[in-house]
Amino acid sequence: MGHAGNLWGEVLSTESGIGRRLRVLAGIGLVCGVSPLLVLTLIGIYQIHYEHWTVGVLVLTSVAMGAVAGLIVILIRIEQRRLSDILRSLHVGTWEWDVATGVTRFDDRWAAIVGYSLEELEPITIKTWEALTHPEDLARSGEALRRHFAGETTHYDCEVRMRHKDGNWIWVHDRGRVMRRSPSGQPLLMAGAHEDITARKTSQEEARRAVERRQREA
Repeated sequence: MGHAGNLWGEVLSTESGIGRRLRVLAGIGLVCGVSPLLVLTLIGIYQIHYEHWTVGVLVLTSVAMGAVAGLIVILIRIEQRRLSDILRSLHVGTWEWDVATGVTRFDDRWAAIVGYSLEELEPITIKTWEALTHPEDLARSGEALRRHFAGETTHYDCEVRMRHKDGNWIWVHDRGRVMRRSPSGQPLLMAGAHEDITARKTSQEEARRAVERRQREA
């Protein structure tokens, strides 16, 4: 380990010949727009070719570790983009709720469903959702949450009315589940989604009224 550390000292040293060659090669590569990982790979091969074996191996090992880390980041970003595309196609907004602190995180679509931007809703807590939800529906939502927290249901599911920025009430299908619990089983983190179901509710109400009208006319 000490020998390797000394060699890395040479690599980083402004005075060593190895350090100067590495920086010259890296500088040329970066100026030419070459990927930093490719630059390091070429440096490693260069060092091995000139029998600086340990330096070359250390550089190539660093490249390999950096490549793996970079690949993981890329895969995570691809998965995040895929999930984001799916959610946009479903026209749903997402939320996360730290049950212990009340801190919540909404996405842009969640805010847009009720006619706001995220900035207009800040500071955002569970109180933000409660303030926008119809008082008559808070009790039903609370009971659905209680049953889910107690393990009586696999997920939380409730349809509630929410006040839109323009003053109208819209219908939202609110779904979620506990993602993390304490060792004693207490809910710590919930996540879920909001879907605007106003059009469906309106159609159902119109159908109900039509049936009642026909019954009165019969």
